[in-house]
Amino acid sequence: MRRASDGESGRFALNVASNIGFAVMNVALMLWYVPFLLQHLGLAAFGVIPLANTLVMYTTILSASLDTSVTRFLAMDLNRSDESAANRTFNAAVILSLVSSAALLLLCLAIAGLLPALFNLPAGLETGTRYVFGGVAATMLTGILGCSFSAISVVMHRFELRNLVRALTALSRVGVVALCFALWSPSLWHVALGFVVSAVVQLTGDILVARRLAPGLRFDLRSADQRQVVAMTGFSGWSSVNQVGNLLMLQVDLLLVNLLFGAEATGRLGALLLLVVVINSMTETVVTVLSPLVMARYVEGDQAALQRFVVRSVRLLGVALALPIGLLCGLGSPMLRLWLGPEFTSLDLLLTLLVGHLAVSLACRPLSYVLMAHNRVRLQSVVTLAAGIVAIPLAVGLASWADWGIAGVVAATAAMWVARNVLFLAPYAARTLGLRATSFLASLAIIAGCTVGVGLASAVVDRLLHPSSWTGLAGAAALVTLVYLVVAYALALDRSDRRFVRGALWRMREGVPG
Repeated sequence: MRRASDGESGRFALNVASNIGFAVMNVALMLWYVPFLLQHLGLAAFGVIPLANTLVMYTTILSASLDTSVTRFLAMDLNRSDESAANRTFNAAVILSLVSSAALLLLCLAIAGLLPALFNLPAGLETGTRYVFGGVAATMLTGILGCSFSAISVVMHRFELRNLVRALTALSRVGVVALCFALWSPSLWHVALGFVVSAVVQLTGDILVARRLAPGLRFDLRSADQRQVVAMTGFSGWSSVNQVGNLLMLQVDLLLVNLLFGAEATGRLGALLLLVVVINSMTETVVTVLSPLVMARYVEGDQAALQRFVVRSVRLLGVALALPIGLLCGLGSPMLRLWLGPEFTSLDLLLTLLVGHLAVSLACRPLSYVLMAHNRVRLQSVVTLAAGIVAIPLAVGLASWADWGIAGVVAATAAMWVARNVLFLAPYAARTLGLRATSFLASLAIIAGCTVGVGLASAVVDRLLHPSSWTGLAGAAALVTLVYLVVAYALALDRSDRRFVRGALWRMREGVPG
């Protein structure tokens, strides 16, 4: 079996290009899909979909933590070329997947029965909401069953195959809904059907890719290592705690808005949250490439190389994210008018609160892989959970007592994200790497400055050009982008960063995958 680190330099650019291609396709698809659903279902019914997604996200705590655990332990075995150990780990992961799926199925059934009593649902759509919730739950459960297979494409650095499966999954989800809406009167059960079909596509694709990449891994539960089951369960347990905190900060917004302000407010915020999801998805397509590289350097014991790699990853990722996030902040008003309609234009400030912190927050994602590789996830999990818990009363206080409304809910979670990443994660990961606790703060300050700069420049361009069409908006964004690329390359990056960027661009231009 080929080691995951073999040909690392020969695959990096291909993986990044594949991830960017998937991200662009997914963004374009979602930007079309949300107005399509709003037009055919209406605002209140549309709000059911992100609400169901949010509820199911809380049941994915086990799946996300299990995925992290499987990736870590499989990467350790495959990087050591230990096929026997990899088989024991793989089947231990399958056992944990089956147990987790059974437990979550019972939880999902209970939630489905209590939906009308727990939340503000649109009148007459209680059954449709249950359909959508069931479809999303089916997607989640098949994702858990397939995580042992999907982890292999990450560990083996074959993101082009991983992204092919993800693209087919997204296209099938949207395609089924579009076809049903064309044939019948639009209904929420069509959306549910789209989730179910895409779940089958994803599971099938993950299994086929795993069989192609790692034919030596065999499904045989008798070969599962009980010690690995225990080790993976312990790692997954702490990862679950971390995931609870993450989800409280990521998904509590919509639940609180539903409880405090009703179904229509849920629909408005749900539409904007798609942009957060898109930015997170775009980031994941890049940072997932970094995960096996961090693990490979850790296994090899090359601490100096690991330090350089992580420091550069944080800075380049943040500087890159500052551009789309700054554009959304500065050009939010015309973008919302063109995308969702004039009634959404007034939500530009809310959009800024939702996305403005993400360049700094998401730039810290590679640091989580450092803690995962070193198995230092306990303190991170406790701090993340504490931040998520604090976000709830802070959100209620700002929304109700301070009379900030929906903006108060969003501002609270944004503040806790920044506090958790800047005050804890960056210093803790730096010390884990053997660096000074303040080593990442300069990069995070540069990233914040880039985001603010792009946002202000975009707002000025909006005032001067008043873009009233998609062409005009694209022109305004292109103008800011050209200026930013020059300024960021010259001022935000150091000499080694610029050399790395030039090398990567040259290899991609020449068609060399590395």
